[in-house]
Amino acid sequence: MWHIALTCTLALGLSGAAAAEDGPYPVWWSPVLELDSLDAIDARLERQLWLHDPDGMQLIKSDDGKLMEVSAINCVELERLVEKGYEGRGSHGFWLRQYQQAVCSAIALLKQATPARESFLRDFRLDVETVNFLPAIVYLSPSCYPMCWDDAANELRVPLSRVHEILLVQIYSATEMKFWSFDWYVRLTILGFADFNRDGIDDMLVLASGGSISGTGASARTYILTRDTPNAVLYGLNFDELSYWNCQCNESFYDLPIPRGMNPDWVD
Repeated sequence: MWHIALTCTLALGLSGAAAAEDGPYPVWWSPVLELDSLDAIDARLERQLWLHDPDGMQLIKSDDGKLMEVSAINCVELERLVEKGYEGRGSHGFWLRQYQQAVCSAIALLKQATPARESFLRDFRLDVETVNFLPAIVYLSPSCYPMCWDDAANELRVPLSRVHEILLVQIYSATEMKFWSFDWYVRLTILGFADFNRDGIDDMLVLASGGSISGTGASARTYILTRDTPNAVLYGLNFDELSYWNCQCNESFYDLPIPRGMNPDWVD
């Protein structure tokens, strides 16, 4: 078993204070997604990635030493080409592909969104206390080592602030914030509220995008977060990075030293 104990006391702020009220709660999505209605999801996925840019996103892959270049003009094409092994050019192109694919994923996830009967999130607002309620998975850890710890923290409902050393938080609006650690930053945007897994409870759709402060590493992911009691730490429903990167988080893995930049005080 993992040698982990949950012993955290949270400083409650507005972001943690949402209580359940009678529903139903309608599906809400951010204008950031440029989606006119839930009936227009397919049309949005087939629209140009960027308006007034018919060239789309340039992607490349190497096939038997031959460099092949194609263009993804919309979300449908982007998903198809990535599945075939195409990637963005260079470190910025790699991040841009991940970011745009995360946006496309958020739009596609709205296909399964239904009104929620009960909500512990609809009053949720991003503020300086939010790091005490977010799951550690939104940190976008760049390798299997810290990613396994983030996964463990997600299962045990240990918040971001107890797993990673968050040094600075900046709030842009009630739906957008940015936080920094010693060499990493993440920008978090709330993209929607709805019941995504048909359990009747409200979930929150977020986009996390970040990268290295001193290097070129960067990443972007879409997450479905939820909670089923007031003032609780959120947890992720669709955390699939471990399988995507083929990470093996076995018992001996957690006996290794705590990765640099992570808080050890929640580990027994």
